[in-house]
Amino acid sequence: MDIYIIGGLVAGAISLVLFLYHRHVSAQTFFFKRAPQIPISNLHTFDDTWVTGGIKVPKPLVAPYFLHQSVYYQYLLHEKRIRNKIDPKGRVRQVEHWELIKTISNSTPFLLDDGSGQIAIDPAKAVIKFPLKDFFYDGHWRHTLTYIPVTSIVSSVGVVSETKDQLIAKGKIPLMLTPHGRKKFFEALKSEQRIFRYGALGILWCSITMLLCGISRTMGFMSGSDGSLLLKMAMISFAPLSVFYSYFVYNSLVTLRQNLVNSWANVDVDLKARRELIPNLVQTVEGYLQHEKTLLVQLSSLRESLDKETRLSRRISFENEVSDQVKVVTARVEAIPNLKEEHCLKWITELKTIENKIGHAKSHFNAVAEDYNSLVESFPASILARGLKFTSVPYYGQLEPKRDLGTLGKSNGSEPIDKKVA
Repeated sequence: MDIYIIGGLVAGAISLVLFLYHRHVSAQTFFFKRAPQIPISNLHTFDDTWVTGGIKVPKPLVAPYFLHQSVYYQYLLHEKRIRNKIDPKGRVRQVEHWELIKTISNSTPFLLDDGSGQIAIDPAKAVIKFPLKDFFYDGHWRHTLTYIPVTSIVSSVGVVSETKDQLIAKGKIPLMLTPHGRKKFFEALKSEQRIFRYGALGILWCSITMLLCGISRTMGFMSGSDGSLLLKMAMISFAPLSVFYSYFVYNSLVTLRQNLVNSWANVDVDLKARRELIPNLVQTVEGYLQHEKTLLVQLSSLRESLDKETRLSRRISFENEVSDQVKVVTARVEAIPNLKEEHCLKWITELKTIENKIGHAKSHFNAVAEDYNSLVESFPASILARGLKFTSVPYYGQLEPKRDLGTLGKSNGSEPIDKKVA
């Protein structure tokens, strides 16, 4: 078999692996962004959450050679070796390379403390993202360490266990651990996705070019030196590459549009939780706010209007009014001197937690909309998006007065992405 065909098949396999990994990382990113950052003391069973805090561990691990105290490490020892290689002219040359001699990895469970409470995390069951790295060269030896030190502030995404004392993986939501804050983590994740996406496209282009060269040489379609043949095939390979790129962009648009629907569903779940809490809240605090009865009546009335309303624009308007009224009620209750009623304080704390979740869910919807709009509006993806009637979507708070969520991401007259608004 021609060497170009073999090289093309190998490069094609590598590009396929990179594309699959990019797809896997993109799916994980949706769950990571969706997870709200909630104080540990306010977490409930099976909440998916993002927590950030310090490490509490009675016996930290000591990494080999570097002696760093850590809760997770992977140590690699490479030895510099020399091997003989025959060049194209038949001459023997000596080439240096690093050969892996030893691998040691270890981890220990620890408590993550955010100041409001503690929750257990087991790094052995987690996806470790962007750990710290350390290198040292010692003559013919190269020492490499990736680790999470006990002194670092760590972040973790996962699901609260049934006992509410541990973060775990559950269903499609992985347990993730990183020694970075939220902003820096997503910046690194975005760079990683970009590298794999364009790296996969570049390698795929090389794969198609080499396959065409191999087929041309085998079948005798085109003649010439290897250099000129490669150049011709590289230009011809743009056609199949553009077809694959269009397929990739289309799948990305469909995935991001579905993420929009899912992210709005998350907003709606938290909004419904708040609506269900309002009757209990009103019943509990009305004894303390006799002089604010009009305010409580308005809050109850808004809640009833929300239950009957199906238009998205009106629901958003009502929800914003509810948010304003809830803030007033909460402030008035907390201002009551010597408030000792635990039941009342419980509902207020619960309401604050839900308000934080709603705020995060809205931010997540806007973040997903930003990713979607970036793809729709960027060249050359914008050409394909317009042809397939994918359009930019408004951010939360900027929805058109008469627009339904079901038409987000689609031009007028085309199939909606979500036919039902609860």
